[in-house]
Amino acid sequence: MYILKGPYNGTTLDLGSANIVKILKLPSTYNTTDLLIDGNKLVLVSSRYLNLPYDQNKSFFEKNTRTNVVVFDISNKDKISILRLFDFPGQIQESRLSNGKLTVVSNLWFSW
Repeated sequence: MYILKGPYNGTTLDLGSANIVKILKLPSTYNTTDLLIDGNKLVLVSSRYLNLPYDQNKSFFEKNTRTNVVVFDISNKDKISILRLFDFPGQIQESRLSNGKLTVVSNLWFSW
């Protein structure tokens, strides 16, 4: 993920004049990623697959798919830091950030 700084006219960023401020490396297992911004917080919501062996005697739920929520402090673009990290079962379907509140909808599949 790249954080860029450059001329912005309210609707478009001039990429020809933009400078890379920071590069954040995301795990290669992340997919279906949503990026949400609220003030000085960047929220990354993503699903990932663990590929763990499945034991149908222990659970009816497929536990290999996880949803991660990472909250970054972006108040200082040169020194971005992680504020919180959440990890829970399921595949992300949708996420919304409104008035400082994050809502995440995810699926947890039954395995028969």
